[in-house]
Amino acid sequence: MKTALLTSLFLVIVHFGVQAQQRVPRNIQIKHIDRDSVHIPMSSNYLLTEDNCAQIIRQSRYNYQQKTFYGNFTDVNPANATQILGSGAYTTDGLKTGPFELRYPNGKLRATGSFADDKFTGDWSVYFENGNPKLKFTVKEGSLLIQEAWDESGKQIVTNGNGKYEVRASILTWSGELLNGKPEGTWRSVNPLDRSKVVYLTEKFKDGKFIKGNGITGPYTDESRILWFDNKEFPFLNIEKFIVTSEPCGSTIKHGLVIGAHYRNGLGSFSDEIGRKISKALTGVNIKPYDNELTFEGEVNENGRISNLSYKNAFNERIASSIARELKTLPLLEPATLDGKPIKQKFDIHFKINPQGYTFNYRFLPIDLQSI
Repeated sequence: MKTALLTSLFLVIVHFGVQAQQRVPRNIQIKHIDRDSVHIPMSSNYLLTEDNCAQIIRQSRYNYQQKTFYGNFTDVNPANATQILGSGAYTTDGLKTGPFELRYPNGKLRATGSFADDKFTGDWSVYFENGNPKLKFTVKEGSLLIQEAWDESGKQIVTNGNGKYEVRASILTWSGELLNGKPEGTWRSVNPLDRSKVVYLTEKFKDGKFIKGNGITGPYTDESRILWFDNKEFPFLNIEKFIVTSEPCGSTIKHGLVIGAHYRNGLGSFSDEIGRKISKALTGVNIKPYDNELTFEGEVNENGRISNLSYKNAFNERIASSIARELKTLPLLEPATLDGKPIKQKFDIHFKINPQGYTFNYRFLPIDLQSI
């Protein structure tokens, strides 16, 4: 069966938003320069935004087939194109490589270090917005060592790899002791916005090595669940996922910080996952008799799972139910959050089939804050 898999990244971008009293239309434009160069407007946290509200502009080359950046890039201040806020490079395969530097919109250094094969490597330094040091770590042969760390008051909390430390990734904050730069003893994770301070996961380490963990799904011994790198520390990682800001440009609607649901490997990779599920559902199906459309609707729940999936306009019940069954097995997403607390977000997938193949696009729908 010959099929055509076409997805619309920009359809997702245009339709994503937050809805408070009414839906606010978005108009986010990624400008194309020459054959493969792009001009991308971003917020200070490297989230896509309207051009006239951009605080950072990325100038880079982009491979539309692979959905990856390649070559050198420069992030500049739109109000002063000579002020460089970020720089680095990607391989032809879209992997981060070599030295990277990131600056705050005020021009002060935010982070500096290197990548190899898309992974942190060597010595890294991270700073607070006022220019004070925040964190120094080293990655060697895939092993991370926390060398020094400071809190916002300027107090050093980790010295020569020793001290109490905490790291926030996604909605959880992990805390525990560091010994010679590695976790030691018992580490615990909590949601800092949860007043009950319920411990979600605990993990035990000895001599820097993970021993075992335990959580709401039971014990595990395969690997640690601690994520040492938060996108808040390295926001330039956000642009590779093409996540849209929750606040429309010029909006007067005030609400908490909302981050929409997204896949950890980016919008393009989630499209690939959907394509594989649909392809599996259509294995052995003769598509020649069909020239139809089908819409699937569901939501990403607070755990990041696809739930409440349904379909309408089913031209063939067996095909529709087969696709729905496969879509329910899509990988976990990062759920939408309101001030760090997971919330539900609806989505839909529009599917078209004809004798030549099939196409689809998907979108995360606006979040109605009035219903939360």
